[in-house]
Amino acid sequence: MRRPGRQPPVRARRRPGGTASGGAGAAYLRRRRAELTARDEGQRAAAEAAATVHEALAAYAVAAHRHAPQDRRLSGAPTPMVLNGAYLVDSATLSGFTALVAALAGRHPEVRLELTGPWPAYSFAEEHPPEPARTLREAAR
Repeated sequence: MRRPGRQPPVRARRRPGGTASGGAGAAYLRRRRAELTARDEGQRAAAEAAATVHEALAAYAVAAHRHAPQDRRLSGAPTPMVLNGAYLVDSATLSGFTALVAALAGRHPEVRLELTGPWPAYSFAEEHPPEPARTLREAAR
């Protein structure tokens, strides 16, 4: 018998697999958590692969620079960019560099490698702070 004005306690029942049922809301939350976990793991794996690829390419190149990834709205790529690297490669070793990119692409299927160029070496130009302006008298000294 129940007392008037009191609600009976709510109890979750265990499913045969050992997880508590919770209805559609709990099922949604479990699915959503699994989706977020999978996305985070995918991003972590892509970031690790990008670091490994950059390290290998930088070791082969004369110089290397890692730029900020481009927004996919600018690149038109279906997935986010995880590495935007510039590599200064001696023309004599270009075929070896290209082969290395192909080998790395095979070893890291979790990322799509795209080799473009040659490009002007803007990434490797040194930036000097501007010198203070001089008057004609100061320049003549």
